[in-house]
Amino acid sequence: MRRRTPGRLLLETAGPQGEVAKLLPPLTAADGQLAQGFGVLGEAVASVVGHRALAA
Repeated sequence: MRRRTPGRLLLETAGPQGEVAKLLPPLTAADGQLAQGFGVLGEAVASVVGHRALAA
């Protein structure tokens, strides 16, 4: 399944139970754009799991 998050990231899920999230940035994305995208991803994850520590 592909979906665009409210923060405008394009994600695709994978794995038998959809437990893998694949990011689909353009190949021409600049470093600043990638950093901004990871910031949006971090905010999205924090909004779902709260501010508890994630396992590495």
